[in-house]
Amino acid sequence: MSFQLDPQLRMGHLTLRVQSLLAMKDFYVRAFGFDVLTEAETEVIFTANGRDKLLVLQADPDATIRERHMAGLYHVAFLVSSREDLAYVIHHLLNSGIQLDGAADHLFSEAFYLHDPEGNGIEIYRDRSREEWEYQENGDLAVANAPIQFQAIMDTLDQNRPWNGFPSDTVIGHIHLQTVNLEEARTFFLEVLGMDSMIQLPNSAEFVSAGGYHHHIAVNVWQGSHRKVALPSSTGIVEYSMIVSTLSELERLANHFRELEVPFMQNKNTVSLKDMNGTNIIITSED
Repeated sequence: MSFQLDPQLRMGHLTLRVQSLLAMKDFYVRAFGFDVLTEAETEVIFTANGRDKLLVLQADPDATIRERHMAGLYHVAFLVSSREDLAYVIHHLLNSGIQLDGAADHLFSEAFYLHDPEGNGIEIYRDRSREEWEYQENGDLAVANAPIQFQAIMDTLDQNRPWNGFPSDTVIGHIHLQTVNLEEARTFFLEVLGMDSMIQLPNSAEFVSAGGYHHHIAVNVWQGSHRKVALPSSTGIVEYSMIVSTLSELERLANHFRELEVPFMQNKNTVSLKDMNGTNIIITSED
């Protein structure tokens, strides 16, 4: 049997290289209400629950804004736990004059899209229960970009609920990447990390996960023949993390990397390696 990643895997944090730390910090505090966990001259670490690292901004004033056709972050997806929480966040964003880029009902989730001041894509979504998910005859999870039920979502809002920032149980539900070679990305996530393919869009995109989730990672080549590797000096994604359930699961993963002779680094409770785009992945355990 081929290696399978811990089914209890969840996503951890995202680190972005930013050109203007001040403007980006202001956006995530003002628009999202994230709390600052720690702050230094060149770095801000945000949290939603006051304890766990969620988003990290690292300043590089000399960085160039990543071009849209370059490999890197397509969007980071912040998951809220209910439809009412989704309405609560979107209502605040609209009232604050934040422009949304779009919204969609994906069948397994309801999602809204926007971007930060440096063009990093953001999704805010809530999941439907797994009992409501639909599957195609080939076993793939059914997905759509259907019109969202905007008014039905907003009707769940408690108008007396004051804005206190994103709910404290907000997490990164998934990360969507742009890449240069879809087959290389598929090999990395399925064979190296041991994820499962949930949705395949041939020559277009792949959605992968552990434990049957709709996707922890998505990768696409939607920039067509113009796509290319991002410059090391570009703004955007620097690192993302995943969390497995136990130290024994982490060691099982490290042993798998050794068998494949995949370059990685390990200390007592952390494994790190590069993905197909050269982005750093940090894998830790709940222990």
